[in-house]
Amino acid sequence: MYERRRYARTYAQRHADGYDYSIEIEGQYYNAQLLDISRGGAKVKLVDSPEYNYTGKYGTVKDDYYDYQYLKGMDYTVVWSQGNELGIAFQEPLAEHTGALGYYSSYRA
Repeated sequence: MYERRRYARTYAQRHADGYDYSIEIEGQYYNAQLLDISRGGAKVKLVDSPEYNYTGKYGTVKDDYYDYQYLKGMDYTVVWSQGNELGIAFQEPLAEHTGALGYYSSYRA
């Protein structure tokens, strides 16, 4: 099978309380939980949204409820949506030196 991803994904094992982010999609705000992440994007689950096709919509991570707020202020495009899960592509890839991928993949102590 052909792999479309440019960056390897990391499954999120660290979570904030109940939901990880407040995100904005074209003026509407939602709570979201991080499922996986790569330098180029992430898979998130909307906690409080009706099922809707968000594909092609633009958004921003407004609030980041982690100790280290690597994604706060990140702009993205929704590249796919299925039910209440979204695949988002960051407008700018995460920098390799931030440590973000290691942070999200580690268990919260």
